[in-house]
Amino acid sequence: MNMIEKINNKTIALGFCAFGRALDLSTTWVGLERSIAEEIKPGALHIMQIMGDHKGLICYEALITTPLIFLGCKYLNNKLRSDKSKATTAENLFLYGIGAISLIVTNHNLQYLLR
Repeated sequence: MNMIEKINNKTIALGFCAFGRALDLSTTWVGLERSIAEEIKPGALHIMQIMGDHKGLICYEALITTPLIFLGCKYLNNKLRSDKSKATTAENLFLYGIGAISLIVTNHNLQYLLR
């Protein structure tokens, strides 16, 4: 796989992940606005109780969720350092997985938002 293909594959995986995360965030935001959303304990809920719903959600996404995604990618690259092809594949699968989970959460949120 040449460098252009690697960049394109990574860009698509990152784009899919970002798209899923954006939909998850936006549907959760609207759910919070309508007082029909809840976040998990002990993470996001505690931050949101301290800072307020919307500020807490932004803080949780910016300071916890997003860095964990990129740290996960960094971990995979370091773990599979000897085989760059496997590292790239693992990183892309990780990003697709995060995006897929985010889309599942979005679908779940939409069921409540469209009532």
